[in-house]
Amino acid sequence: MQRRDREVVPDEGYQVYPGVNLLEERDRQRRQLGEELRKIEREIEASEGYRLHSRMNLLEKSYFVFDANYLNLKHILDEFEQPMVFLKLWEERTRDRFDLFIDDVIRLFHNYLAGATTLLDHIDTLRDGLYEDTGFSEEYQARWEKEVGAPALPRFIEDLLVYMLHKGLPFALAELNFGRIGSGVEVESAIRLDVAKLEEWEHWSEKGREYLDTLEGKVKLDDVVGEHTAIVAGFYQWFVLRQSELHREALQELEELEGKRRDHRQKIRGIEDLLESAERTAIGAREDRERLSKELEEERERRETERARAQELEADLERERNKGFWRRLFGR
Repeated sequence: MQRRDREVVPDEGYQVYPGVNLLEERDRQRRQLGEELRKIEREIEASEGYRLHSRMNLLEKSYFVFDANYLNLKHILDEFEQPMVFLKLWEERTRDRFDLFIDDVIRLFHNYLAGATTLLDHIDTLRDGLYEDTGFSEEYQARWEKEVGAPALPRFIEDLLVYMLHKGLPFALAELNFGRIGSGVEVESAIRLDVAKLEEWEHWSEKGREYLDTLEGKVKLDDVVGEHTAIVAGFYQWFVLRQSELHREALQELEELEGKRRDHRQKIRGIEDLLESAERTAIGAREDRERLSKELEEERERRETERARAQELEADLERERNKGFWRRLFGR
């Protein structure tokens, strides 16, 4: 029998990681990009645009509180004007529920007044911190006087908050009116302010009293709140718009730095994905070679076993041939 041994010859030119460990390379590039990223973040934090953005972000939160308080108050005022709601509240057996409803109106109105005052104070404080002794300070003051200082309503709202704290919030009234329209019945309900009771208070400011004198009888709370909200929101929006105009270059620089930061973060993620993919490929190739080497070793062992078995068979045949020779020689 002829046999051919298959020898496993290693590829001397191959290295599992050709010149570098992928994990180490990944960490090196990640450290480098991380250092560059931290440098960019320090530049962002030191920039004028970032300082302005941080302050404006806090102001935006104050506006959110004010706006949320207004929406909550308006929702409950609108709800009271729904026939199914106020008719249920006006039932004699649900009087306790009606009182709780009015208490909730008072609570939300107090929150609204406090939120409006906080927002305007926050804008004024921000103006002082950014523009004290500058040209914009004069522009701001003129705008303030025109939209907030001169009109009587904002001061009336401020006085109303003080009134609520000193008088125990007795001004909120509910009014239900019935009127006929043709053969039907018109039902009107609203939360109103009792102007007569408000006039009894002696501590109104000059402008607060001026606005109060424009009111007659019982005025809808929703009307007063809606008018005041338009003033406060309008002034806030003007202030924010002017910041974007006055600091256009600084905000543009901030936007560019933030773009660089996003790019570096994307590169870091890209390196992770690329190197991890390369690492998986290298590991897969190594596993393939190990599997092939194992298969070749098993093949070599199998052939060794077959060769040993062939040698045993040849020896057996040789013994049988020799046994036949001696039988013929001696006749056995």
